[in-house]
Amino acid sequence: GKDPEAVAYAVAAARLLGDEAYVVAPGPAAEASGCYFFRPGTPRGPLVDLAGGRAAYRVFEDGVVAVNETDQPLRLPSAETGGGPFVDACDGRPVAEGSLVVPAAGRTGPVGRLFARRPR
Repeated sequence: GKDPEAVAYAVAAARLLGDEAYVVAPGPAAEASGCYFFRPGTPRGPLVDLAGGRAAYRVFEDGVVAVNETDQPLRLPSAETGGGPFVDACDGRPVAEGSLVVPAAGRTGPVGRLFARRPR
């Protein structure tokens, strides 16, 4: 079935390294996701590794990409992410300014988030 979290994690992990990802599902409707269309632009800094390599993020020209496989939420420092406003690149929902958070990994596995920078 459709697993938006699996898609977000796969795409986020790939984008961190400048690559592409695709998650195969039983049918076209289950495979659809806005995550695939997010292009973060040029990296604005290095890949930041956290928690012994179990979490990471990177700031890009047009957004921020992060993954987390720890049991604690990952709060990204607004001083380093460049401020907002941001929207969730997968579903277009606004993200509260200064609160880029990647939830803790759950029973379904690691979590990825793609935050698109919106023009002010």
